[in-house]
Amino acid sequence: KERFERSQMSRQKMIDAAVEQLAKRSNADNALLDRQVQEQKDKDDQKFNDKLAKQEREYEETVASRNAQIQKKKLEAARQKEEDDRLAEKWRRENEEAIQREKEKVLRAKEATVACKMTQKMDGDAVRRKREEDRQREIEQTRFLQSIDIS
Repeated sequence: KERFERSQMSRQKMIDAAVEQLAKRSNADNALLDRQVQEQKDKDDQKFNDKLAKQEREYEETVASRNAQIQKKKLEAARQKEEDDRLAEKWRRENEEAIQREKEKVLRAKEATVACKMTQKMDGDAVRRKREEDRQREIEQTRFLQSIDIS
């Protein structure tokens, strides 16, 4: 019986050692598995966070780009309005100058016409006076000749 018990104890020790070794190995495997699971979870979390950060960066870049385009468009519109106003002012000024030149041209033409008519009137008056003087002279000559003939 003692031998049986020793043999039984020896077997029990081997079983306990095997169970302990199996438990240690199982714990080591579980720890390794837990570490691998945690590493994969950390890796997935990092990937997700990187993706979120990239999306936020891209969104901010898109918003900045749109704002820059809007600002550029506003500046271009302001520049175009300034150019349009400048051209409108130039055309208004040129139009007023052209109207003034035309008025001056019409006035000069009218003055030239008046001067021409005055010259023609003066020439006509001179011709009429000359004719009148010639007629008066003729009348005086005729009277003189008649007075000589009569005497």
